[in-house]
Amino acid sequence: MKRDADRPSAGGWMGAIFCAVIMVLAFVWGAHEFIRYRTGTPTTATVTQCSVGRGGHCEGTWTIGGVPQHGNVKHGYIFGAPPVGSTMEVRVNGGTAYTWGAGLPQLGFGLLLLGVFVVTLVSWLSRWRHPD
Repeated sequence: MKRDADRPSAGGWMGAIFCAVIMVLAFVWGAHEFIRYRTGTPTTATVTQCSVGRGGHCEGTWTIGGVPQHGNVKHGYIFGAPPVGSTMEVRVNGGTAYTWGAGLPQLGFGLLLLGVFVVTLVSWLSRWRHPD
């Protein structure tokens, strides 16, 4: 049996499903980071160290209830990192400090994948409805 050239192949469907799964995971991860920020204890963190490159992270110090603490600072910067010694408003949750933008890279990636997914589906549907 010959496949209709206007219909997506099995590989096309698998790619679309894979894109959809990664998109949902990116949204969930970004939402998780945002919820951790929203439910955390507000304070100000001072950046003590940052690693550069893909997957880079920062560490910092802050005080909650008069007790100094040290840990990861999830900042959400895509390009570069905050300079050592800088301060930022954070909310601490589970020993990690989150800035308001901590989940933005994941949400942005999810939006990018959503765009690819929608454009692909619209293209497929338009070919099914109006074959040339």
